[in-house]
Amino acid sequence: MKKIPVLVAIILILLPLLLSCAPKTASPPTALQTTPVPQPTATAVAPTATAPKPATPAVSDADAEWAKVLEAAKKEGKVTLYTFLFGAQHSKVTETAFHEKYPDIELEWVPLSTAVRVERIKTETRMGTYIADTSDGSAPFQANLKKEGLTQSLGTLPSTKESPWPISPIRDKEGHIVSIALSITSLWANATLVKPGEEPKSLKDLLDPKWKGKIILSEPATSNTSSRIYAMYTSRNLANDDYFMKLGPQLKFVTGSVRDITLALARGEAPVAWGSSGDGNRLVSEGAPVRPIDIEEGVLGSSTTMSMLKSAPHPNATRVFVNWLLSKEGQTTLAKMQSQSSWRTDVPDFAPPSAQIKWKTVHTASIEDEEAAERAFSSRKLVDMWGRK
Repeated sequence: MKKIPVLVAIILILLPLLLSCAPKTASPPTALQTTPVPQPTATAVAPTATAPKPATPAVSDADAEWAKVLEAAKKEGKVTLYTFLFGAQHSKVTETAFHEKYPDIELEWVPLSTAVRVERIKTETRMGTYIADTSDGSAPFQANLKKEGLTQSLGTLPSTKESPWPISPIRDKEGHIVSIALSITSLWANATLVKPGEEPKSLKDLLDPKWKGKIILSEPATSNTSSRIYAMYTSRNLANDDYFMKLGPQLKFVTGSVRDITLALARGEAPVAWGSSGDGNRLVSEGAPVRPIDIEEGVLGSSTTMSMLKSAPHPNATRVFVNWLLSKEGQTTLAKMQSQSSWRTDVPDFAPPSAQIKWKTVHTASIEDEEAAERAFSSRKLVDMWGRK
């Protein structure tokens, strides 16, 4: 038997041991088992509501038309007025208030008496040289201009559609004549000569012998105040010719304008007078001892009116100005300026506190009333009735 070399023998002895200590071959990795991560449940989200845009207010045809008038008025930039109502002080106050809202429109005032205004307007029309845009005056004055074809419609004015007008300021159905300033004709008493409660309370009371020669009224030949009183009370069957025949001896006549009536009353020339609210209120503000009387038959309400002339150079600016005069701002300016109330119910009474009366009845003069007064004046009916010259 051959002998195995020692080195080989050692290897053979150790080989099993070495094999047992060798690292085992790793098995191929199995697929990684992962636990699914819970995902949040998808919630149906409503689309974010977009806030609706505010609806654009619908523009009416009337609003759109007035916007065009305003734009055209700015381009015209001026209104020329032939005026009796607006003196230097009144025109300045009115112009300042108007310019606060319409700074682009200039107001040019031309003070003229009634007779001069009529002749000026007719002359301009004949010559085709037009200066004035509008003219103020009594309702018969405007009605006569209209009859002669010298005025035009003012169109639709937004302020006339507002609710605070208990009666429409439009005086004729064609829209040529508008009332801009209220005037009340009523009895007034001298507070020094007539104690409260002793004043006449009705037309009948004025015929009491104690008032003979003590009721001031302007001369019927020079002022139409008496004609207006006559026309309006007779047209409403509150008095008749027989009454006015008897009233004549009770009257103390003064010569001059209607304003001289209340001035004579304040001086104490008689205890009672027929006068206007504007004149009386101004005297009260100045401290004169006068106060208004509200008789049973009611007081007479008339107004200064305004019209746009037929060939007005600035028709749109004129419409804007007249519309402003009829607005709350315009009527407040006029009422404050004249120390009295307005036709509009949303305008305060600017009469002095001691002259403010909640009139029981105000007889509103229509154009027909005013024309009847003009006829009585021009025919000199009361001049003859009362034996005046």
